[in-house]
Amino acid sequence: MSYRSWQAMNLSNDTMSNPSQVPEQKDPLSSLYKMSRTAGLGSHEYVAVNPTAVVALLLGLASGLAVLGTVMLVVPVAAVIVAFLAILQVRHSAGTQTGKGLAILGLLLAVGFVLLVGGQAIVHAREVEREKGQILSLIDSLGKNIVSSNYEAAYGQFGPRFHSAVTQPVFVNTWTQNQSNPSYGHIKGMRSNGIVDLDPEDILAYTNILIELPGGLDRRLAILRKIPEQGWVIEDLQGYFPTAPTAPAAAQPQ
Repeated sequence: MSYRSWQAMNLSNDTMSNPSQVPEQKDPLSSLYKMSRTAGLGSHEYVAVNPTAVVALLLGLASGLAVLGTVMLVVPVAAVIVAFLAILQVRHSAGTQTGKGLAILGLLLAVGFVLLVGGQAIVHAREVEREKGQILSLIDSLGKNIVSSNYEAAYGQFGPRFHSAVTQPVFVNTWTQNQSNPSYGHIKGMRSNGIVDLDPEDILAYTNILIELPGGLDRRLAILRKIPEQGWVIEDLQGYFPTAPTAPAAAQPQ
C-alpha cells in the first residue's frame, strides 16, 4: 500500500470518527446577487404622464393672452377646469399616472394671470372714477359761476382752443344776452347729468349739461379736453358759441 493511499484512508477514518472536522462546503449560488422580491413594484420609471395635465400646463402658459383683452379670459378659465380634471384623473389612476405637479402649475399660472388682469381692471376703473369726479366738479363750478354772473371766472374754466375762437368780451356778452332774453330766461342752475363718456388714455370727454331755466331744462353737450398743465378744461358748450371748435360728430356720444 502506498503512502498516499494510506494517508487518504486515515483521513477518511478520522472524518467518520469526528464529523465536526468535515470542512464546510459553500453553496455555489450563495455568491450570486439576490434581487428583492418587490423589485419593480411601485417604481415610477414606467408611470405614464397624464395627457390632460400637459394640456392644463399649456393652457396655463397661454393664459397670458388674457392681458390682451377680457375676451381672452376664456383661456385661463379653461386652464382651471382642465387642471382640476387632470388632478382627479391622476388621483384615481392607482399610481399608474403622474403629472399632478404639471396640472397644479398650470392652475397657478391661470389664476395668476386672472388676478393680474383683474388688478389692471380695478386700477383702470379707479382712474376713470377719479377723472369723472374732476369733470363733474368742473361742471358744478361752471354752473355756480354762471348763476352768480361771474363770467370772467367761468371763461377761465374754458381751454386755450376755446379762447382762440371766442374772446372774453364775446363770452360775457353771450351769457348776458341769454340771461336777459325773455324767451330763454334767467339761468337758475347748471349741472351735469352724471354720465361722462371718457377714457383715461384719451384727452377728450363728453357729458350732457342740464341748464335749469324758468320754463324747464335746456340740455347741451359739453366737450372737455385734458391739458397736462391745467387738467380738465371745457372745450366747447355746443349751441352757445357757434364759432368755437367742436369735436367730430363721429366722436360725440349718442
